Amino acid sequence: EITATWDVTVQPAGTLVLNVSTITGDDVVNIAEKAAGFAISGNTGTEADVAVKVTIGTTELTATSTDESGTATWSVAVPADAAYITGTSVVVTVSASKVGYTPAENFTRTVTVDLTAPTEPTWTFPTTLQVDEETETAPVGGNDIDEYSAEGLPAGLSIDPSTGVISGTPESANEAADVSVTIADAAGNTVVVELSFPAVIKGVQGIGDYPLHDDTVYSIELNVTRSIAEWDGQDARIMLEEDAVLTGGEIRWLDGRQESFYLIG
Repeated sequence: EITATWDVTVQPAGTLVLNVSTITGDDVVNIAEKAAGFAISGNTGTEADVAVKVTIGTTELTATSTDESGTATWSVAVPADAAYITGTSVVVTVSASKVGYTPAENFTRTVTVDLTAPTEPTWTFPTTLQVDEETETAPVGGNDIDEYSAEGLPAGLSIDPSTGVISGTPESANEAADVSVTIADAAGNTVVVELSFPAVIKGVQGIGDYPLHDDTVYSIELNVTRSIAEWDGQDARIMLEEDAVLTGGEIRWLDGRQESFYLIG
């Protein structure tokens, strides 16, 4: 009987591919994303049935890649309010392995964790606004604000997304209204600030270009010309001056006003 012995070396089928997608779209986890949970995903090229392990701190999450139209994709779910998503950043390490293949090089990424919401500024508005009269109000205070947006502003007004300045020229009269201003930081954390926006008034409409301003007292000359039948149609002009205050978009006469005039001839 003759026996023979050979040393057989099994060569790996190849080196695995491991790709990891951007986590949460920007590699930053904000308050809402931690509260809802999020996915960490990627692919292993065209090779399916690859075991993928995602390590965050001491927590391990596993998945197996499956073929989807020629690309072997994988995904693990970070659960809502995961305790290990904490601090200001976490290190995510991803590895891939399959029997008969050389493992892919481990993938490591530092993900920023921002769980602090921006602080609210304040806006101070005049008592009323007036149609066709330009206005501008800037926010005071607030911290870590990257963007502003608003809903419910009167027609003609807008908010600057970078500075938060509310400005413009009101186009029509409106009652006082609730306006919602959303502030957001760079991580996407948002806070909604509810504002009580003043009424927009028409102001005093009349002939002439003299501007009238709210909360101001004026001496107003009233005059009228009429023909008097009893005087053979002659014109009679009556003039008198009265004091009034413009407030809240309405005229209020001081010490009353004359409403009747009797012509005796």
